Amino acid sequence: SADITLMDVQMPVMDGFTSVGLMRERGIEKTVVALTADAMEGAEQKCLEAGYSRYLTKPVNIDKLLGVLAEELGGTRETVSTSEVAATPVASPTEPETARTETARAVHETGTSTEQPEEPARAAATATASAAMAATASAAAAPAAAISAAGPLIYCTLPVSNARLRDIAQSFLNGLGAQLQAMREAEAADNLEELAALAHKLKGTAGSVGFPAMTEPAAELQDTAKANKADACGPLIARLENLQQRFRLEDTGEEVAETAPQTGAAAETMPDSIASVLAGRGERFDSIIVSFADKLGSQIDAMDQHLAAGDLDELAKLAHWLKGSAGSVGFGGFTEPAATLEQAAKKGDTELAAERITFVKEMSRRIVVPEADNRGINERQASP
Repeated sequence: SADITLMDVQMPVMDGFTSVGLMRERGIEKTVVALTADAMEGAEQKCLEAGYSRYLTKPVNIDKLLGVLAEELGGTRETVSTSEVAATPVASPTEPETARTETARAVHETGTSTEQPEEPARAAATATASAAMAATASAAAAPAAAISAAGPLIYCTLPVSNARLRDIAQSFLNGLGAQLQAMREAEAADNLEELAALAHKLKGTAGSVGFPAMTEPAAELQDTAKANKADACGPLIARLENLQQRFRLEDTGEEVAETAPQTGAAAETMPDSIASVLAGRGERFDSIIVSFADKLGSQIDAMDQHLAAGDLDELAKLAHWLKGSAGSVGFGGFTEPAATLEQAAKKGDTELAAERITFVKEMSRRIVVPEADNRGINERQASP
């Protein structure tokens, strides 16, 4: 039997709390580590009370994960040089698959390290995704001149000088197109349950293999599909497709033609109203949402001021704040434009930065906050 289990908290058939509870009832005392995107206060205690032994938030930080594994399995931390890591041998394609590679493939293809029988609908989507795999790998190898990306390139956060980690990240990129194609087909078939399941898998996998920019949009797509908001799913899939075009393992000096974000009719799809996915879950959440919305206006004003003063370092800091905080309070739609704004400020691209501030400003005007104590906020948002 396994010495340790890594278990997602949110699973489509049986949730983690039920699963770990049944394990404990049956006398299984081995370590079970909770993996969850819930980083709110009290989430860890809830996991521990349910029967989990340890708690890690997603996207999973590789160093923290290795630290937990070392503590639970009796390992020790060793300091090695970068050259030693890069020189670590990896099995050639002609050698038999190792258990590690099989596990990596399982995580990549299913979003979980435990094999489970597939439901008919999910099996069909998996078959479709497999059929699209070859075309996806071919597209990933297309020359840079043929690629047009709406935003700066995004590089893997894993140390890809390590051949094994590079292998895992490349495998994710090779299969990403097939996953997005499966999402498009689930959307076309109005199979929102399957779409939510696919988004959940991508949400859990992307950050763990070094592409955390995809976590928030995938989470928003999952919540939107679960809420049966079919019309809103297409634009969210489009955001994921845009990110796919911009993902690279590392900076190789590649020249990529960037399509500047547009305003007006050709701009990204923006709903008439933007509500937090956490709204209505209790007074505590509603209070956090209202507080964020109240602060957002002054932060955007500060962005305008720093841009006008040419203080791009401070502008980048504000954009970084928005990129991180918006998604944590349920406004995942702000994450991507904020990330683009941050990169524009760091690169000194004032024209793109001004456009992104305008876009974020328009988004902020469409925010709908919970009813309690929001009169002043809505009046401020309604003003030009």
